[in-house]
Amino acid sequence: MSSAAPALTPLRIVVLRYRFIGDTVLLTPFLRQLRRQHPTAVIDVVVAPDAADLLEFNPNLNTVLYLDKKGRYPATLSPENTLPKGVLRQAALLRGRCYDVAYVLKRSFSSALLAFLAGIPERRGFATEGRGFMLTHPMPYPQQVHEVEAFLSLLEPADSERYPHPPALELPLVDEAFEASLAQQVAASEAVAGQPVFRLGLHGVASNALKQWPMPQWEVLLQQHVLPWFAQQGVPLQVSAVGGAAEAAAYEGVQALASTAPSPVFVGITCGQLSVLQSTLHLGSLHAMLGVDSGPLHLAASQGVPVFALFGGTSLQRWAPWPWVFHQSAPVAHQPFALGLPCQPCHLKAPCPIGLACLNTLSPAAVWAALEPWLAQRVTAWQAILA
Repeated sequence: MSSAAPALTPLRIVVLRYRFIGDTVLLTPFLRQLRRQHPTAVIDVVVAPDAADLLEFNPNLNTVLYLDKKGRYPATLSPENTLPKGVLRQAALLRGRCYDVAYVLKRSFSSALLAFLAGIPERRGFATEGRGFMLTHPMPYPQQVHEVEAFLSLLEPADSERYPHPPALELPLVDEAFEASLAQQVAASEAVAGQPVFRLGLHGVASNALKQWPMPQWEVLLQQHVLPWFAQQGVPLQVSAVGGAAEAAAYEGVQALASTAPSPVFVGITCGQLSVLQSTLHLGSLHAMLGVDSGPLHLAASQGVPVFALFGGTSLQRWAPWPWVFHQSAPVAHQPFALGLPCQPCHLKAPCPIGLACLNTLSPAAVWAALEPWLAQRVTAWQAILA
């Protein structure tokens, strides 16, 4: 009588990419491809606490773990899924989870140190910041590709027949109560306007001030170009400013424009009023999004919303909104825009000797010259859906 074969222990993988919200969005194509290559593996991911909602319903993961260097965690997070303050205690927690492979997508020295101290046998990552000796599979960081493609370069080569589709953002989110409230708000604005309203998002205040186009320039762009253009088209407009609580005051000038606009304009400021999940669902209700290189633009892109993004010192090639979304078969028509100075991109690695000329000398007229044809296409596509 033969005995049954012992059950195989599934491969255990952890992915480390804990930092900004935009990084979490751009991580999702990697997670999909990783799951395709290892369909039976346990795949966990370590992200920043403020990205907690974004991966809760991701079908490619088993567990989401949260790491904040200062040990600050919202009360809503499960204690067993939070890594404590201090790299030694964090490493001990990861060691107890017995991972076989770590993908260290965060490019810092400390993230490689964490995987090393956790004793994970196979550690794959970029050989940046002198940390290559702590990785079993150090790889050069590809400088001339998008961040999505850089992440994917750490995976084993994929069979093109097995992976026929472009890597896509995948951010499924659920908050039925908020979605119902959002639908009511949309219906209310359209009832006041007497017809459908084009909803345009704005995020002009980045967490990194070096990425910002001056807010007075945004106000001129809206007052002299965007609002008159919508009036000429006979299309009511809703401008929705998004961001953190500290950014709300920056949009007061934008809100004041509504009273002098030549056609119906509704201005809403949601800064600090919504969770990250709610903000993403709100962004997904828009017809187009304007702003600077920042997390909210990537959140909008993850919901299939076309984005017009201004770039200064950061790389348009590396950080442009990714056009492929998992639930859509065609790429989204994003429009990244930069002034095109010889020093762009500088990657913001050193103080600018010319006063951030890439943004501070960028005129509203120059932005409008690029924005108008793109916006006209967005409005035309929206009207075609209504028809």
